[in-house]
Amino acid sequence: MRIMLLDCQFRAEGAQNVKFASSVSCFDYDLVIWDMGGTARNFEPENRSYLTKDVAAELKTALGHRKAEFAELAKLGRSLAVFPSIDDWISYDTGRRVGGNALGATQKEAIQLSDCLPFRLTMESGRGAEMQPRGSDASSLWREAKGWLFYRGILKSYPGDPLFFIKGTDKVVGSTQRNPGGGSYFVLPEPWSDMVGGEGFRPPSEKVGGGFETLGKIITWLKSTITPELDDLPDWVGEYSFPDAADRRSKIAQMEEELARVLERIDSVKSEQAEDDLWKVLSYGQGGGLEAQVRRAFDLFGFDILEAVEGRADLRVSYGGKMAVIEVKGLAKSAAEKNAAQLEKWVSEEISAGGDHPKPILVVNTWRNDRPDERNEVDFPNQMLKYVTDRNHCLVSGLQLLAMVRAALQDESMKERIASELMSTVGVVDGWAINGALVRD
Repeated sequence: MRIMLLDCQFRAEGAQNVKFASSVSCFDYDLVIWDMGGTARNFEPENRSYLTKDVAAELKTALGHRKAEFAELAKLGRSLAVFPSIDDWISYDTGRRVGGNALGATQKEAIQLSDCLPFRLTMESGRGAEMQPRGSDASSLWREAKGWLFYRGILKSYPGDPLFFIKGTDKVVGSTQRNPGGGSYFVLPEPWSDMVGGEGFRPPSEKVGGGFETLGKIITWLKSTITPELDDLPDWVGEYSFPDAADRRSKIAQMEEELARVLERIDSVKSEQAEDDLWKVLSYGQGGGLEAQVRRAFDLFGFDILEAVEGRADLRVSYGGKMAVIEVKGLAKSAAEKNAAQLEKWVSEEISAGGDHPKPILVVNTWRNDRPDERNEVDFPNQMLKYVTDRNHCLVSGLQLLAMVRAALQDESMKERIASELMSTVGVVDGWAINGALVRD
């Protein structure tokens, strides 16, 4: 039996290790074993939070290539086994500027590895090694590799029937489906290793010698489970079909086209959701991430984003011909007078550079580690209010700014009102509670 190991960290005798993004075809093999976590690790961005759009394009091409191949495997009587991972979302930077502004934040989108599978696979968080098999097929594998199999997610949607459960529960962590063409789909716990196990999980010291040998035992089990007679099939079998096969293939092709259109619409909605979720940074963020979202918010309200100048404010904007400087902070507590003093420094820098007196705006994401509906402490203490009102500062919290954003996204006419309020308020912005704009599931 010819066996392909896609992005598997271990090797096995008689099997070929192949990169997911390579051009090597799955059709040369009777059994394909894909380690989704291995692919996620191979495409993990280096020294950054997101893939570049060029690397993302490479991944998308690979996913499209493998999706087409995976869909054909079952028709050819071949089998696909997957070591799933809940961490199969990979985010990338599109390079497109939000709102078309040259200095604005770039849009982020996400790619889901499981979208290329020929069956629906969804998972929820959970990892461990305490499992129990169902049926004689699963029991034979469990006897050989007990304690060296590891799951990295609890299956919610999966192909076929359950193979493994978390011990003492009805939580599924492995499944199998026999296909009409003779092949099968498998979703399996994977061989234990330091890379996937992590802190708190230790393999047994007896019996199996490690992940390499465990993968070999999984392959032996798969070969015995799939179709024992597969290696004995004559070469000519694949050249013949029944008279109604052509009509069936036509129907399958039509349904696959319809499915592709539906999946494209799903991808579009997922992309919209990922873009929308970035606004949550206003409720928990700090540093550069928070500054980027504040910039997006002011761009949304209709402010012109001015060129950043080293040694000046976090954000320089203008509205209606009037300039404003913005100090952005993310804190685990309330704001303080020192934050306003920093903002006043930016005001002085602008005036010293020959500019007009700008409007000072202090955006502080206060109590950022607390749940939004549990933030009952004051954002801007009374002892700092005289200082800021004497200097014409506008104070707005991260949650208030988020409420403004949601209102502006739902009603275009709100943008002008919000911008005017930010430019005219002296002291703390009134109202704009987050209630209803951010709800707890």
